[in-house]
Order: sequence, then structure tokens, then C-alpha cells
Amino acid sequence: MTPFGLKDALDIIIVALILFYLYRIMKESGTINIFFGVLAFIIVWVVASEILEMRLIGTILDKVMSIGLIILVILFQDQIKRSCRDRQPQAMALSPRHVQASPRQQKP
Repeated sequence: MTPFGLKDALDIIIVALILFYLYRIMKESGTINIFFGVLAFIIVWVVASEILEMRLIGTILDKVMSIGLIILVILFQDQIKRSCRDRQPQAMALSPRHVQASPRQQKP
């Protein structure tokens, strides 16, 4: 067994921060149940493939996990758009639709 080092502690801290901010975003947007569902799936996946070493279930869950992020983005694209729009209202002022053309670019 390898000793616990600084890289391991840093890895745990980074993952904890990512999970915390993801939890906070999902709690604010009202999709906390989805967060717990995904978290439960990940726990089942780790237990089946790593702890119990169930190869068939582990392989199936590995394949689901490999496309899981894409599936979540497709399923919740409206919520993702709304969340991004709510967090960045000043970005609309810089979008090409809102920028006026300069006098040289206007057609006569």
C-alpha cells in the first residue's frame, strides 16, 4: 500500500471543493434531487466495481458513466442555460445581437 502524501490530500481537497460548489449550484437551482441521484449512482458504481469487484456490473456501469455527463447535459440543457443566464446578466450587453454597428459597417 502506498503512503498517503501531499498529492493525495490535494486531490481530496479539489474533489471536495468541486462537489461542494456543484451541490450549492444545484441547491440554488432546485435540482438537488438530481444531484443526490447522480451521487447515489456513483456510490453504487464504486461499490460494485471497486469494492465488491463485480466485473460485469462494473463494466456496464463504466459504460454508463462514460456517457453520463453527455446525457445529463442533454437532459438538463434548459436548466443549464437558465442558470448561466441568471449568473451572467452582464454578458448579454456584450453579445453580438446587442452591439450596434459602427458607421463604416452600416449599409447605405
